[in-house]
Amino acid sequence: MDWKKIFSRIRLVLGSILVAVLFVTLIITLISRVSGKTPEMFGISLLRISSDSMEPELMVGDIILIKNTDIEQINEGDIISYRGEKSSYAGKIITHKVVSEPTFSEDDGVYYLTTAGIREGAHVDPEIKHTQVVGKLLCVVPLLGWVYNFFLTWY
Repeated sequence: MDWKKIFSRIRLVLGSILVAVLFVTLIITLISRVSGKTPEMFGISLLRISSDSMEPELMVGDIILIKNTDIEQINEGDIISYRGEKSSYAGKIITHKVVSEPTFSEDDGVYYLTTAGIREGAHVDPEIKHTQVVGKLLCVVPLLGWVYNFFLTWY
């Protein structure tokens, strides 16, 4: 049994799978961006931080993965992304920390969350409905933000 050949074939197969997954991810991201939607695959959204309201935990340019999450799994202290509906937030996806446990309103049958940025002096966001929530922070993708920013610079 030639172990070098076996490892060589395994490496070739794994490399091919990785390239295929990256290619499919790139295509899905491009199609989503062109159609004005948030790139999503398998219930996970890929987002880029574009403001300093979450610094130092999330820096401008960081790429984050957000996982679709039920409202019952969101707790105080979690970082979530949601679609803004009011004032300057309308139409934007905002990523902030949940500052109080979700509350259920029996009047309209909706859960409400209160969020805020963590930077000093950040204000508390208007209450958001659970239907606005895109998902909960899964992880920050290291180095991908740098690569993304590298290809967006003019030089």
